[in-house]
Amino acid sequence: MQQLHLLPEAIQAWENNLTNAPVKQEWEAIFNIAEQEIVQGDLTNAEETLANFLAQFPKANSATSRC
Repeated sequence: MQQLHLLPEAIQAWENNLTNAPVKQEWEAIFNIAEQEIVQGDLTNAEETLANFLAQFPKANSATSRC
């Protein structure tokens, strides 16, 4: 769906992956949702998506690592 530029549908598909998925797949889905929101210019929702990720996984390596 991303390749077809069906961004709202792509986000919905990723959101569906958040239900009962292994943690690694949840992380992937969350990051893809945020990416699609950014592409659409919806920075507020992207920020909320990532904030929810940090709240759910406060000790995530990706949340605490520094460049």
